[in-house]
Amino acid sequence: GLTLTNAGAVGATGTLGNAGAIDGNPLMLSGASFTSLSGGLVTGTAYGVLARGASTLVNDGSLAANTVSGEAVSCGKGGVVSNRSGGSITGSTGILVVGAAGAVFNSGASAGVLASIASTCASYGIFLGLGGYLSNASTGTISGSQAVNFHSGAATVMNAGSIGTSTSLANSDAIY
Repeated sequence: GLTLTNAGAVGATGTLGNAGAIDGNPLMLSGASFTSLSGGLVTGTAYGVLARGASTLVNDGSLAANTVSGEAVSCGKGGVVSNRSGGSITGSTGILVVGAAGAVFNSGASAGVLASIASTCASYGIFLGLGGYLSNASTGTISGSQAVNFHSGAATVMNAGSIGTSTSLANSDAIY
């Protein structure tokens, strides 16, 4: 598979360049491994990262999509997402995993440095459509109208951080 390591940006053409940012719609993966290092930026309109096959994503930078209708990370056949120290994943939906169970690890490696996954409107911080595993470390924050939604399937949550709603809507849930 493909391994792409980003410490900077890739220009709007969607090809890897030396400018230091990935900016386009979207960065597409299929059964690949992608790492965004500290200072790395991946942005898109509908998707920041679109993984059509089970993929592994590691984020120490910023993954973002349109805050009204975009998914920062979308995994269509399961996958593993690790949002590490200082990492930020933001969109209408932060992380969407469907097609198979998924695993999300949200942590911070150094004290006082938060790792955050957030929905910016009435949507999900994390949506695991067929269940899976979520680990949120003490320095991790997850928010959304439904901060975490396990739609169906078995689910395991290990939480030492903050999982909460970002709105005052009547149907808001931290974990659903």
